[in-house]
Amino acid sequence: MKGISLSAGLAQYSAWRTQVQSAVAEYRDWLRTENLSDLQTHSQLEQILTTLRDDHIRVAFVAEFSRGKTELINAIFFGHLRRRILPSGIGRTTMCPTELLYDPDQPPSVRLLPIETRAQNTPMYDFRADVKAWREVKPNPDDPKQISQSLTHLTDILHVTPEQAKRLDLPVMDETGDESNQLGMVEIPRWRHALINLPHPLLEQGLVILDTPGLNAIGAEPDLTINQLGSAHAVVFILGTDTGVTKSDLELWKKHIYLDDHEANSKSRLAVLNKIDTLQDDLKQEQQIQLEIKSQVNRTAEILHLDPKNVFPLSAQQGLLGKAKGDAALYASSRVADLEQALASRIVPSKLEIVRSRIDSELGNILDSGNALLTKRLGDVDEHISDMQQLRAKNTEVVDHIMAKAQREKELLERNMQRFQSIRSIFTRQSNALFSSLSMDGLHREIAATKLLMSNCLTTLTIQRCINDFFASILRSIDQAIDQADEISSLCTKVYQEFEDEHGLGQVRPRPLNLGRYRQQVLRLERKHSDFKSTGRLFLREQMSITNRFYDTVGTVTKLIYMKAAKDASDWSKSLMLPLETQVREHHGQLRRRVESVKRIHNAADTVDERLEELELNKAGISDQRDEMRKLSDQVRLSLYNKPGTDQAENELRNSVAARNTKNSPPQTHSGEQSENVVLAVSTSTMRP
Repeated sequence: MKGISLSAGLAQYSAWRTQVQSAVAEYRDWLRTENLSDLQTHSQLEQILTTLRDDHIRVAFVAEFSRGKTELINAIFFGHLRRRILPSGIGRTTMCPTELLYDPDQPPSVRLLPIETRAQNTPMYDFRADVKAWREVKPNPDDPKQISQSLTHLTDILHVTPEQAKRLDLPVMDETGDESNQLGMVEIPRWRHALINLPHPLLEQGLVILDTPGLNAIGAEPDLTINQLGSAHAVVFILGTDTGVTKSDLELWKKHIYLDDHEANSKSRLAVLNKIDTLQDDLKQEQQIQLEIKSQVNRTAEILHLDPKNVFPLSAQQGLLGKAKGDAALYASSRVADLEQALASRIVPSKLEIVRSRIDSELGNILDSGNALLTKRLGDVDEHISDMQQLRAKNTEVVDHIMAKAQREKELLERNMQRFQSIRSIFTRQSNALFSSLSMDGLHREIAATKLLMSNCLTTLTIQRCINDFFASILRSIDQAIDQADEISSLCTKVYQEFEDEHGLGQVRPRPLNLGRYRQQVLRLERKHSDFKSTGRLFLREQMSITNRFYDTVGTVTKLIYMKAAKDASDWSKSLMLPLETQVREHHGQLRRRVESVKRIHNAADTVDERLEELELNKAGISDQRDEMRKLSDQVRLSLYNKPGTDQAENELRNSVAARNTKNSPPQTHSGEQSENVVLAVSTSTMRP
């Protein structure tokens, strides 16, 4: 996506999601029509479709005050409206964390959460569902002037006494370091959070814009702003060319934005040196100005430990004016387009890869087990046909031999099915232990106990110990869950292998459960909240304030981590044995029908030729089903690996698809191989426009 605009990149990503949705929905509908889907498989496919439908790309813009952050958002996203949509001017502008998105199920609106809700002992996350807690303004989405006027509320402030500010757990120092103004009042934001729902070309394609003020806002609403930054697929950190990296800028960067993972930083962390127009000087040559900009870029990259390619000098004001006036030269000189192209070329592919990897993992077992089921069904029919062909002479010894063979295999399978039920009970116990390690009840007890201990602490050292013990306990629980998941996976793999060896069932393996990412999230959470354990800081804070902030931030985020981990574990557990159970039921039914057929032939109730004719028709139907399933499966995989902006994905998938089909297919004649190639050609051609 090199050189592509952000709008074009998002449009391609949206088209890719739609393409995958269509292929998965077609596969789901076909399974249902052919009676090849069970409740669990249908539920898994619906969940995949929901993931694709509700997917968003979140970009956070973060800066200290007066860095031009809001002006940059206006320039990138609202310049086509030829006016400033978000309030932007000298001094403070946006006073609260703001989220811009589009939800077609809700009317266009500006929702504002009053600052007074801080007095309630309720985590910020819980207010999202409390409609009555918010103030709502509903502008006309077709009137840019009305939208702009409604958004001026983002700059609203209140003047309160220092005591009132303290009761809301807000800082009472103003920017000059004075505790209050001449009237003994302090200035605080009127709103805690703003949710803006507007129809916008980029927002409609799944983009979510997070406008996060500086350290003061993060300090006041840490659970909200840190959650926003943690969920962002890219963070744009705005600095002033005139100020460079200040002390507060660096503190904000190190504590809340910078990642330990160098590769993740290179993909998702971008720095902006805004206001390069202030370097213009009639007494300087253009070359000299460009050298100053380059020097500033290199210096900024060095301080922030970034590649200079991730630092973008620009002028947001010139970019907005260039778009508003339709002045292409002015917009080009602003260099805002460089940032837009970087967002398109980095975050869109990165986000696509995350979604693709997740869906591929979830779809893999569904597609492979479906193909293995029909392949096994064909193999059973072929074996049944072979039995019938041996019965043409109605030789008693042959009949007895075939009946005995089928009966032995049926009895062996039934014994293994009984043993499988015993293993199922072990699997259930291990799964319950896994769920217990990720229990929300257990987490709530741990949070409550930690909060109680912290509120009774008399020294900063004991508070530090409480926090350390909390994180250690959470990590132990996740480690236990990881070990339990590994044991379950090992048990299931062994069972799958035994049934494959003894009964020739299809080669389908249970997918692993990745809980390691949640462990990493807890470790990052601990590092981001290291200020709670800073002795120097703890002496300056009130004990109850520390306890409440810890509960609102760490407690809330940990709950979200546990909820996601528990859901992954539950979905994984439900689907783990499903492919094997489906194949065992199918194989048992086929064996039963084989025994019954031989009995009927032996008792002269049917003729061999009649039964062979039925089996050949059955085989043809199953073969057609398998070919159609492979076509639809390949179509899903090809759509999943299709690169946005390209016509097809054969180069990435043709070899893997062919290898998989060869692996899962019984030996075929030359004509069968030719038919397989036709199926692949049809499935790949469907991806071409």
